[in-house]
Amino acid sequence: MDDYRKKLLARIEQTPDLDLKKASLFLGKSPAYLHKHIHAGSPKKLDGDDRRKLAMLLKVREEDLLQEGETLDDFKTIAVYDASDSEFTKIPVYDVYASAGNGCLVDNEHILYYLSFRTRWLKDISSSPIHKLAVIRVDGDSMERTLSHDDTVLVDMTQTYPRSDGIYVVLYDEVLMVKRVQIDPVRRLACIISDNPLYKPIENLVPEDIKIAGRVLWLGRRV
Repeated sequence: MDDYRKKLLARIEQTPDLDLKKASLFLGKSPAYLHKHIHAGSPKKLDGDDRRKLAMLLKVREEDLLQEGETLDDFKTIAVYDASDSEFTKIPVYDVYASAGNGCLVDNEHILYYLSFRTRWLKDISSSPIHKLAVIRVDGDSMERTLSHDDTVLVDMTQTYPRSDGIYVVLYDEVLMVKRVQIDPVRRLACIISDNPLYKPIENLVPEDIKIAGRVLWLGRRV
């Protein structure tokens, strides 16, 4: 293993909550992508986009990841990502389907990649600690037209009781679902609603009996 690969491996291993698999997924590659690059020399070099993304993830300068003889593509501006820079915060996107069976919303072993959010914006919409925020994907069409299949939603995992109407991640019949929860303040009962009228609501529930993993704060959608 040459010096470049040794340094790259050390940078990744010394970054908190990061390993080769998670870094590869962040690049949108297969879980073994960086392992092969470092230990097997395949690919021999990272392309420009992967190098820039990896520099952002490791919070280093892009030029710090150049191999011997490499130069920055077309003399593009070098972006510096300093560890003290708090303008953006990366929130993990979880593959919740792997952990839905036991009622767990997130599992560090099932991080798909990370999304960057402006830190000030996150603080404006939630007072929760950053590690209590997660992004998951919507499965199915039961929340059409509000949410579509494969939409991504930002979830506040501290909001586990339906104090007001809203869209929540609900565990019902051992299935993790994104649903609207509506509260009847007079009868003190709750209703789990699908925005798609083809799905019937689940009515007359005691709010304390609803298992909630978090409240949806934001949605992202491919166009």
